[in-house]
Amino acid sequence: TDEGLEPQLLAYLTFFLVLGFTLLAIRIVKKQIPSQPKEEDIGSREFWMFLGTLVLLLSVIQMTFTTSIPVWNLIFHDQIHLFKDKIAPPENAVAHYNSIQIWLGMIAGFLTGLIQFFAYKTGRMPATVKWGVYSLFVSILFAVAIAALMHIDFTEPHVIDLTRFSNNLFIKFPFISSYFLFLIAAIYAVLGNLAYLIFVVKNNWKLLGGTVSHFGFGLFLVGVLISQDKKEVISLNRQGINFGKDFKFSEKMENILLLKDSMLVMGNYEVTYTGETEQKPNHFFTVNYVRRDSATGSVIEHFELKPNAQINPKMGLIANPDTKHYWTKDVFTHVSSVPDNTNLKDTMSSAEVSVKDSFHLKGATVTIQSLNPRPHLPGNFDSNGKLLVGIDLEVRTPAKKSYQAEPVFVIDMSNGNSTSSIPSEVKDLGLTFNVERIDPVSKKVMLSIHEVEKPVDFIIMKAIVFPYINLVWLGGIITFLGALISMFRRIFS
Repeated sequence: TDEGLEPQLLAYLTFFLVLGFTLLAIRIVKKQIPSQPKEEDIGSREFWMFLGTLVLLLSVIQMTFTTSIPVWNLIFHDQIHLFKDKIAPPENAVAHYNSIQIWLGMIAGFLTGLIQFFAYKTGRMPATVKWGVYSLFVSILFAVAIAALMHIDFTEPHVIDLTRFSNNLFIKFPFISSYFLFLIAAIYAVLGNLAYLIFVVKNNWKLLGGTVSHFGFGLFLVGVLISQDKKEVISLNRQGINFGKDFKFSEKMENILLLKDSMLVMGNYEVTYTGETEQKPNHFFTVNYVRRDSATGSVIEHFELKPNAQINPKMGLIANPDTKHYWTKDVFTHVSSVPDNTNLKDTMSSAEVSVKDSFHLKGATVTIQSLNPRPHLPGNFDSNGKLLVGIDLEVRTPAKKSYQAEPVFVIDMSNGNSTSSIPSEVKDLGLTFNVERIDPVSKKVMLSIHEVEKPVDFIIMKAIVFPYINLVWLGGIITFLGALISMFRRIFS
């Protein structure tokens, strides 16, 4: 990081890396790592535990490799020049991860539900394995019911590309949806371990820890699937605002622009960005949510979220979300972009115009309405011996808001017809107008404009509703609880 935490992070990683290899070396030296005279039987619990470990290892390898692409590019392209071209990160990160993780998760789910019924070492199938088979059929029925209620697709199109044999030759056919198979595996992890708890563990609490952990892992998988597959983006860009080249097309459609103190309807909510507070290195952006009764218009819910971000010179915007928690869903809000007000500059410009002419500035259009021989003057201004001409200006913003300004051109006849100007300021827009000269023949007016670039205050944000994401947290807690039960049993046995 660039927030002073890099030494701590390196120390943390080094400590656990050295600790892990040290403990491994000690066990090797003391010959504490058992060796098997023969390979594990395919029907033994050890074999399938090893297979499950490999599945988790493959999952970690894919995630680590992809998230470390900037590191690979830095080492193998920039420093030792082993790669001719840099590795491109996946264009669609979610699809990239899902293409592998969903199948690995599916295998892990089935193994989690079945492995408890296998016997250690012998490889013989115990009689209790029938409960694993029964729970699989029950899991399929539950999965069908949940998929129907949650509108999870049972099938999805699959395409076989045969263009290497003939142009435009594809075979397209429907097959069982990977999400539906994942749902079966996740529910099987839950029901399989529930059956093991009821029909095998019974009152033998020594076997409880692993079953509880596997049950929690199954709940975790169910929560991940439902919350991700049925998530709903509610921050739809219905105004069609183009947020620039830094946003992909899908991102442009799923983010909204909130100007400070301007309300926008978003799904069932009215959202208003009310301002920013800074607690270095974090910037907190306050967003008010209001939900009204559709019939009466009365407020039935009001809450405030404060997503925050760090503006890092090297890494750009590092956003952290804020969430409104319900029992059945979470409303997740994060900031995608904020204005950069660090390099504000004042500008000077000029315009030579006639009455009823208009000219454009950065944030306004200015029109000369008339020349006023009796202009408004500051209270302490001495007009004796001076010829005064006021320039009536109308200043209009893109939001159709109108302002009036009247700079005054002064000819001091008592001082050799010297000229000067009384400026006129529009504070809301940061504009100051002065009159440089008036051509008596053409009656054209030369104006000078001092434009102060004012800081803008807005956020571009994304809001997503994740249904039943509490299953993810509940599953994680139960998994950890099962690990604690096993740990205490091991310590005190």
